[in-house]
Amino acid sequence: MTAFECIEDIYKFYNQHTKDAIGAIQAAGTEFPTEFLIEIYAAFDDMKLFFSENNTKDDIPKVHKEVLSHLKRATLDCYKSYLLMFNEDMQNLCKSYNLTLLDNGGYYPKFMSEKQIITAKALYARAKNTNMTVDEEFELWKEIYMLIAEFRQTMVNNRKKDIEWAANREFISRTTLFAIILAFCVLIMFGEPIYDMVQNIRTVIITTFIPSLLLSVLGNWVYDIVRKKFLKQK
Repeated sequence: MTAFECIEDIYKFYNQHTKDAIGAIQAAGTEFPTEFLIEIYAAFDDMKLFFSENNTKDDIPKVHKEVLSHLKRATLDCYKSYLLMFNEDMQNLCKSYNLTLLDNGGYYPKFMSEKQIITAKALYARAKNTNMTVDEEFELWKEIYMLIAEFRQTMVNNRKKDIEWAANREFISRTTLFAIILAFCVLIMFGEPIYDMVQNIRTVIITTFIPSLLLSVLGNWVYDIVRKKFLKQK
């Protein structure tokens, strides 16, 4: 395998896998993980060895393997970061929209079931992380990444209009509705005592608090006038 063939193979991997993962992170508008930048730097640092005069043809396969390993690790960091963004986006989606309104209630169970498949695979990948080679780990996380991409397309992007429709149909949240019903029940059961208490508070404010406040303001005003006149006389 010549140096040119090695570089061609490395570019092929980058174009098929790393470039796509980088695009997903950029599209989300988030920063690249530090580990990704370190691996990219290491990959290019090793690539310069292809052109080193001290290397022989026998060193080329070793350098090729090391560069690919760094690229795979960099792509892995993107895949893992993409999973974190996916979980955060789906949490916000569930909080912002009542997905149970879609498909007469059939959409949300499917949404959660397919999301659970991704979560289960990610947990498995995390648990087996230390017992896998870079190639094995890459293949597993690549599958997770593809599942996330498919989920976003089929369950979110293709249903944007339906999701917006659900948002427009929910004028009031369940929590707010519960609070209104509870307040109405309290008023029915304790309406008269609450009314009497409010009236008593109103009476106290009108007969005691407001006059005391006015007298205090008036007293301070008179005091300032007297003090200024006394100082002028001195």
